[in-house]
Amino acid sequence: MSSAVLNEFACYSPIDSTSVKPTVLVVDDNPVNLSLLTQILEEEYSVIAEADSSQVMTIIAKTSVDLIVLDLMMPQVNGLEVCKSIRKGTKANATPIIFVTACDDETSEDDCWNAGASDFIISPVRKLTLLNRVKYQLALQEHNKALQEQIYIDSLTGLYNRRYLMEAMTRALLQAQRDTTQLTVIMLDIDYFKEFNDHYGHIEGDECLIKVAQTIKESLRRPSDIACRFGGEEFVCVLPDTNKQGALEVATRVVSHIASLHITNQGSPLDYVTISAGVAFWTPEVLNTNDVLRKADNQLYQAKRSGRNKVSAQDA
Repeated sequence: MSSAVLNEFACYSPIDSTSVKPTVLVVDDNPVNLSLLTQILEEEYSVIAEADSSQVMTIIAKTSVDLIVLDLMMPQVNGLEVCKSIRKGTKANATPIIFVTACDDETSEDDCWNAGASDFIISPVRKLTLLNRVKYQLALQEHNKALQEQIYIDSLTGLYNRRYLMEAMTRALLQAQRDTTQLTVIMLDIDYFKEFNDHYGHIEGDECLIKVAQTIKESLRRPSDIACRFGGEEFVCVLPDTNKQGALEVATRVVSHIASLHITNQGSPLDYVTISAGVAFWTPEVLNTNDVLRKADNQLYQAKRSGRNKVSAQDA
């Protein structure tokens, strides 16, 4: 790795002793290698050392890991299989994975790249090589996160934006079809928001949107549930593997929490800001995201017609 490339990303991952150190998971069944890698890395990182490769999936499910250093040849589960399992939709599927191995043949190297490796180091490992490769991968990861935030995050509310929503819903629908699980979409719209803007102005309107968005996000209690700003004063929540009862509980909680903010709105008959919700479900005949969103929008319309500050749900 050239110094020019490392310098390009250096600003994204400064080593700051006052900040929380990135966590590196080191997996190697050889105790000597495991100890050596750990000693090198723990000077700058928080290290989790694991000799049993079969425990990796359990570790990443319970712990936030920023990078994985992985031996290729291990007796329990070889490194290639571990890497492939991580890349198959786990929460760590984008985590950098650096292979360390004594195998320096072209086939082994190709196998690592094909399994989803981020980098590849031949042992015996040199200290500076390992540290620079780890630093580069962490810097690149931070750089990519910053780019993704520009692409997928709504700049006003901090929620995911419409672009992310459409991509996430496509993935969620494919997952629901494959696993024959239920998928719920909740569409939400702030009641009398035009009247709010007309009376208080757009600066206050933006503050209202930020508070509502944060409350919606805080009302979702599972990591798999996502909240997005659909546009204007409209929001969408996507709830994987959620039945009608669970969806109604979430939607009702959101509506209740928004009302409990007691944000004054003299343009509303209730004198404070409320929100309406429409709930729709994926069914086998629904093949695209727009169909599900259209059903949720129809239910939102029903909630508005029936008096606002309400939840309306499609029959499951």
